[in-house]
Amino acid sequence: MSSRSRRILQAALENIENDKNVCNESSHCVYGEADQKDLGMDSEWEECIVSHIDGTVIPISTTDEAFIIEEEVEDSNVEHTSANPVMEVNTVQNQTTDVKTQNDGRDLDEVRTSIEQNGGTLGEGGNSSCSSSWSDSSVSRISKKRLKAKKSRVAGLSYVGYKKSDDGKIKQNCMKTSRSVKERCSHTLCGKKSERSFLCNMVSENDRQRIFKKFWNFSSWPEKKAFVKGLTSTRDVRRRRKDANNNSKKKEGHDIFLPKCNGERVRVCRRFFINTLDLGEDTFRRWVRRSDTFAENETERDDIPKRKKRTIAEGVKKKIHNEMKNNILKWLALPLRFLAIIAEVQAVVLT
Repeated sequence: MSSRSRRILQAALENIENDKNVCNESSHCVYGEADQKDLGMDSEWEECIVSHIDGTVIPISTTDEAFIIEEEVEDSNVEHTSANPVMEVNTVQNQTTDVKTQNDGRDLDEVRTSIEQNGGTLGEGGNSSCSSSWSDSSVSRISKKRLKAKKSRVAGLSYVGYKKSDDGKIKQNCMKTSRSVKERCSHTLCGKKSERSFLCNMVSENDRQRIFKKFWNFSSWPEKKAFVKGLTSTRDVRRRRKDANNNSKKKEGHDIFLPKCNGERVRVCRRFFINTLDLGEDTFRRWVRRSDTFAENETERDDIPKRKKRTIAEGVKKKIHNEMKNNILKWLALPLRFLAIIAEVQAVVLT
């Protein structure tokens, strides 16, 4: 049942509660599709109409203001046909007389019961709108909370993060601390001894604070990633450390730099770089990881000399070949039945 129909029926029920006996004295009623019937109406009212849904009689003062309420129960839609459609609702609400049902024995409780069966209680339309507005405000409040946490996280401030509760649901109730400059590393070298020296001790605390503020003042994560990649040079592995199974998982190395206040870039270790920016280890590895093509992601040329791989000398190969040939010649003293086999083996070795 639509809200418009509920408002009309609510006005009708209020009139029934005020005075139930006025329509008993009325003289004549005009029905929509029902049979006409004399109800003995007052001189004050001449005509009234009956709705199609439950036989409700609505008195009217003049025939020009008469309207018929038609409702299709299957579609739960109300269609109003009136000589003056603009004044339909006002006409019913302004009536101070009573509303009488078609059956004299049907009272207010029966009408209320039929309304609840067809579409719920009176005033349900207003409650649904309130529920909808409450739902919209709740969604808006959650969205604002998430947006605030997202902006605070990018800025390096404290925010409310997500955590999985005991019942398996992920809730936004975990407080995360703000970012700050962490402790220094253990490198104490102040002068450059070689191209591979870590000069972490040459970066002052003021420089670290300046770099930290510059990094977390970027408004997006792609800008932060570009800043880190600009200070990192990806190269091939210089020296591999293999485990007990003779396996080496390391595929690439990194030369990391930090700028000083005078613009000079000094090479630092990874721990010092991560602690200065208060960046996660996994985040750093993911950002500086190169793609399949090395030349596309190399940010700086590696001028550090590399060790040459050891190769077997050509003379050693020739010596081994001669020894095998001499051994084969000694086998010629064997019986003749093995000569064919020896010839085949010699042909395979010489080729």
